[in-house]
Amino acid sequence: MKQDSEAAADVPAHGLLPRRKLGRTGLEVTVLGLGGAFLGEARDRGNPAGERAEIATATVRAAVEFGINYIDTSPLYQDEVAERSLGVALGGLSEEQRDEVRVSTKVGTRSGMIWRYDNEAVRRSFAISQEALGREYLDIVFVHDPASEEHMDQILGAGGAAEAVEELKAEGAVGALGLGVRNHHWHRRCIEDGRFDVVLLPYDYSPVRDSARSLIELARQHDVGVVSASPYLRGLLAGPDPAEQARLGSQEPQDTERAAAVYAWCRERGVDAGALAVQFSTRNTGIGSTLVGSRHPGEVTASFPRAPASERRWAAAATRAR
Repeated sequence: MKQDSEAAADVPAHGLLPRRKLGRTGLEVTVLGLGGAFLGEARDRGNPAGERAEIATATVRAAVEFGINYIDTSPLYQDEVAERSLGVALGGLSEEQRDEVRVSTKVGTRSGMIWRYDNEAVRRSFAISQEALGREYLDIVFVHDPASEEHMDQILGAGGAAEAVEELKAEGAVGALGLGVRNHHWHRRCIEDGRFDVVLLPYDYSPVRDSARSLIELARQHDVGVVSASPYLRGLLAGPDPAEQARLGSQEPQDTERAAAVYAWCRERGVDAGALAVQFSTRNTGIGSTLVGSRHPGEVTASFPRAPASERRWAAAATRAR
C-alpha cells in the first residue's frame, strides 16, 4: 500500500521510532506519543503519594527511553495531578532528555476556570501550567473541550483563547495553537480559521470506527498537524477482552460490539488486536503522532513494539529500558 511505503520512509536511521513533521508547527514528533492523562491516576491513589510519583516518573522515563519525544497533558487530567506529575518526571530527566521532549498542555478545563476561554483565564491557566511543568516554553497549547457554539464563538472572537495563545506565541512562550475536542464541526471551524496549527482528535480513528478520516484529510490540505488520541478506544482494543475493558470504562455499546468483531477477526488470523489498533493510526501519514495513555511503565512497554519499528529497534530499546 502507498500509505505503508510512505510510513516506512519516515523511519530515520538514528531513531527508535519514526518521526513526522506536525503540520506547519516546525515540530518533528515520534509517531507514537505518550498521553499523560493517567499519570498519578485515581486508581493509584490508595498508594502513598511518593509511590504514585515514582510510578509516574518511571512511566515518563520508560517512554523517553523507548524514543518517544512527545508527551501531552492537561490540568483537567486527575484534577491537575497528571500535569504536576509530568513536571516532576521531566525534572528527573537529564538536561539532554528534557531538551528532546516536546510537551503540550491545555487551557479551558482547569478547576475554577472550566469553560473560561477569555484572555485573562487562558493566561492565568497557562502560567500555572508553566510552573507545574517546570517549563517557560510549551511546544503546543490546546484549547480544550468547549461544549457549545457560544464557547467556540468566544474562542475564535476578539479577546478569546485563540487570540490569547497567538499573543503567547508572539511573546515566545508557546510554539503552536491547537484545539482538542470530540466535535468535528468545531475542528473544521478552527482548521479553516487559519490560526490553528494543530488539532487533537480523540477516539475517532481506530479499526472500530474511523469517522475522523475526512477531518484528517482537511487538516492535511491546510497544513494543520494532527494528533490522534486513544487508538485503543478507551482500552477496548488493548486486550485481552473487550467485554472486560467495557466494564472498566464508559464505552458506547456499539463500540464494544465492533471491538468484539475486531478481536474475532484478529484471532482467526493470529494478529495482535493492539498492534492492529496502533498501526491503523500510526500508518496514516496524515497523523503526526498517536497518543497512547499509560498508567505505568509496563503499558509503555506493551505499546512500543506495536508501533512501526523493526525488531532490531525494539530489542535495543527494551535493553535500554531495563
